[in-house]
Formats: sequence, C-alpha cells, structure tokens
Amino acid sequence: MKYKISAITHVGNYRHINEDAILIGKTLINGVSINDPILFELEGKHIVAVADGMGGHTAGHIASEIVLYYLRENFYEKGMEEIDSLIHYVKKALDENIILHPERKGMGTTLSFVIFGEDTVKIGHVGDSRIYVIDDTIKLLTKDFTEAWSLYEEGKIGYDEIRRYPLRSMLTSALIGDGEDYTPEFLSEELKANRGSYLLLCTDGLWENFKDEEILNIVKNRDIKESASILLENALERGGYDNISFIIVNLT
Repeated sequence: MKYKISAITHVGNYRHINEDAILIGKTLINGVSINDPILFELEGKHIVAVADGMGGHTAGHIASEIVLYYLRENFYEKGMEEIDSLIHYVKKALDENIILHPERKGMGTTLSFVIFGEDTVKIGHVGDSRIYVIDDTIKLLTKDFTEAWSLYEEGKIGYDEIRRYPLRSMLTSALIGDGEDYTPEFLSEELKANRGSYLLLCTDGLWENFKDEEILNIVKNRDIKESASILLENALERGGYDNISFIIVNLT
C-alpha cells in the first residue's frame, strides 16, 4: 500500500511550549511549531501517531516524546505490531523514565496511532486525541476517554456538545508515568483499508474547533497540503488556545 501524508504540529496562540508530538514512519517531530505542512510519501508497513502531553502535569512534552520514541523503536526495531503490547511497553517506558527523574512522576500523554498493513489498518488509542476516516462521509473511529464522553454515552449531552463541555479534558484513561504496573484502558481495531479514502489523526487542539462535517468538507475537496493549511488557519482563527497537531493520510 502507498499513502501520501501531510502533517502539522503547532504551539497555538497562547501556549509557550508545544507538548504535542507526531510520528510519521520513522520521523519523530516534537518541541517545534510548524506553520507549513510537512509532506511524506510512504509505502508498505509503517506507523503514524499523535501524542498530546498532558497540560498542567509534570513534563507533558517529555511524556509525548518518550511515548512516540518507544512506539517507533518497538515497531521498527523489534517488529512489534500487537496494539496491547505496544501500549504496554510505552507505558513501561514512562515508568522507567521516572525512576531516573523522580520529579517527572505523574507526567502523561494521550496516544492515537495507525499501523498500515498490506490491505488493512490497525488503530490503537488512549486519551482524547482522535482518529477519523473520511471518504464520502466522515466517521470517528475512536472514543474520547473523558468524563464528557461518558456523559455523551449516557445520553446526558449531545455529540456536538462534547467540544465545549467543561469536562471535555478530564481524562478517564491516559498513559501516565506513575510507577504502577498496569496497562491503561485503550481502544484497538483492525479495518480494511479503502484506497482513495483519508485518515485524520489529531489532538484535541484541532478537533475541538471543528464540527465533523466541516472537517469532511475541507479534506475531501482539496489535496492534503491545502487541507492541512486550511485546518491550521481556521483552528488558529477560532482561538488556538491549545497546541494543534494532526496528520492527514491519503491511501492511494
């Protein structure tokens, strides 16, 4: 399988540090703010991912970097493709880091990633970043591990209310460096890869600013570089209160 990719990670309008990190194949990007989309073309088995270091926690930007670094190492160097194993080992990497740096205890991050196979894709997800699939429609493949999503599942708030609900950032599951031996609750799925469709991986700094239909209209009607530029421009114009990171993948 071949795929074209456009990616952005941006600090936003108000944050001083970009706590997000992105992974495209073997390329890990963190600690920077990018205004123009970065383009990639990949073929075969690869992995892409976004991670959102938890704001307000110790060393969130370090947590997102560590998780993507070890995700890359376990996938490419060790050949690990099982979602539960990957999530277990990146959690373990956070725990091992706080042994060396006790002041970082409690650092955490979300993680959403896609593994591309020959004609299927696997997704792994924990936290409140998101993965969408886009063709003639848009479908959210993940759930938010948040208090707000729990209220949505209980029918107490609507889907579009999640984006502005006060509890939307209160996570119920994430990757935390706390020294405890457990694997956090996560979501995994394997699905058929449809050529011509798009996958969008994004942190909440992007999706909170758009209704799903807006994302659909931007992505399906333009090439991936223009789509990325428009998404970033609109996210900044609509506040840019958080870091903004996303990856658009066009399956060709």
